[in-house]
Amino acid sequence: MLARIRPKHVAWAAIAAGAVWRAADLMYGLPSAYIPDEEMVVNSALGMAGERSLRPLLLDYPSLYQYLLLVLYGAAFAVMKLFGAVSSASEFGVRFYEDPTVFYLLGRIASAAFGVGAIALAWRVGARLFGAWAGAAAACVLALSPVHQGQSVAAVPNSAMTFAGALALLAIVRVFERGSRRDSLLAGAAIALSVSFKYNTGLLVLSLAAAHLLRHEKRNFNGLLLSLAVIPPLFLLLNPYWILDFRSYLDAFLFQSSHMKTGHPGHLHGPPVLWFAMRTLAEEGIVGAAFLAGLVVSVGRLALSRLPLRPRARSDALLLAYALPSFLAITSLRNQGLDYCIGLYPVFAILAGRALSDGLGALHALARHRAPAVAACVLLLPALVLAGSRIRDAHLSDTRTLAREWVEANIPGGTAIGIDGMIYNPQFLRMDRFEGNAPGGRFLSEDALERARERLEGRRMYRIVPLAGVADEPIWPDETPPEVRERHENEPWPRLLFRRYLYDADELLARGADYFFTSSYTLHGVYHARWYPPDSPVHYLTLREKLGYERLLSDPRVALVRRWEPGSRTRGPVLSLYRLEREPERFSID
Repeated sequence: MLARIRPKHVAWAAIAAGAVWRAADLMYGLPSAYIPDEEMVVNSALGMAGERSLRPLLLDYPSLYQYLLLVLYGAAFAVMKLFGAVSSASEFGVRFYEDPTVFYLLGRIASAAFGVGAIALAWRVGARLFGAWAGAAAACVLALSPVHQGQSVAAVPNSAMTFAGALALLAIVRVFERGSRRDSLLAGAAIALSVSFKYNTGLLVLSLAAAHLLRHEKRNFNGLLLSLAVIPPLFLLLNPYWILDFRSYLDAFLFQSSHMKTGHPGHLHGPPVLWFAMRTLAEEGIVGAAFLAGLVVSVGRLALSRLPLRPRARSDALLLAYALPSFLAITSLRNQGLDYCIGLYPVFAILAGRALSDGLGALHALARHRAPAVAACVLLLPALVLAGSRIRDAHLSDTRTLAREWVEANIPGGTAIGIDGMIYNPQFLRMDRFEGNAPGGRFLSEDALERARERLEGRRMYRIVPLAGVADEPIWPDETPPEVRERHENEPWPRLLFRRYLYDADELLARGADYFFTSSYTLHGVYHARWYPPDSPVHYLTLREKLGYERLLSDPRVALVRRWEPGSRTRGPVLSLYRLEREPERFSID
């Protein structure tokens, strides 16, 4: 039976398993958006539709993914109108105010499709470079990666960027093997496509250059120049506002660069570079161990290779030309997170697949019989167990949903509730839901809005009060050393961070708040995560937030009402609901 299993059978099984796992989590949290950045991306696409403009509202990312969402929403509107579900664009748009599920779900389905496509591409690239079994193992590793799965079910550009990056790798391998003009054009176009989703894969040009330099036959530098010449115009064609609104895009790019270099509370996981090993082992388990083993083995083999390089060493060099500089650049930044490395995951999976294939092959040569199959099952079992537990968790209730249901059942509509970070807290129907607070709201007709109000009549709505304000100028804590302030006070990201400040009880009461929530996801960076060192401005931001929360929660007018915690049947953050007690008015009798 085992002798009949072929690499393609294993690869297709991995693709099917990856598809099932990603499909299982598509409805997570909906109609609430609990995944970071989803709301911003979807709102930007809807804003373009409402404003009848191709200028994205969100400039932190390139525009291609937002354009993709715009096309999907247009197709959904056409289908719904064809079947009589909506009568106008205005009536379609108002559905976002009532129940945004379909808008998030379309983006998540697209991301899941890109995620499954990346698994298939990892298989093909791995097979072409290192053999059929290495490609099949690469597909298994990527399919069972929890981080890749999580990014594949979010309506954000990461999964699309990773797919396009893997597509570029396949085109680069063809350049490496054949070197035709067509291959060079396709490789340049695929790199431009990937960078048009997100900038992180820009160093694919190094693998492209390596493909031309490492070819077995005559090097084709004209092909390299052709590939490089394709990238800028195609990128600008897919992101036209990089030209039409260059200043705004450049400011957003510099802002995000400052963000990545400076860091964020709760995003420091360890020393530069080494933090990746710590986090990937903690979050990915056996898959993370395979990533690290594949990377170390490939770097070691290439370092010990003699010139001229052998074919397999050339394949290592082809992948590492992109992966190693990108990995070192990303993991050296102070804003640390595995999702920033997601564009490298196909390469990590291919290198891991190669290491696993070689290891099992060596075991087969030594032990023969069924030992390699047994070893493969032993390695696969922990990843399958982790994936199974994640699928189970996909159907657990979220603490944010439970908290919202309790509030709606026990607190009258119209009550003012303070919230800091919508995705980290319960998401309520807002009283200003129909007052143009959603992007693109200006194009909605009054008739469509009135019908939506009628459909939502009877459901409780609440007035949401921000838990933090934004000052005109940065507010630096007194504890900040002068040299730290002088070094960072003109950088875009620290300036924004230090303008934001937490309200105290007096300010919340002045804004009419009756209750407020705190979330462990918000407080994680303050109370539980590793703090940034004292030479970082984030250290003093975290200190200021810690003092602000302590001042707010120790106020005698603040009383805990209820707490929700994740457990065996729930997932999500620890949520605490507090009530603000108003002091009775005092009257003087003259």
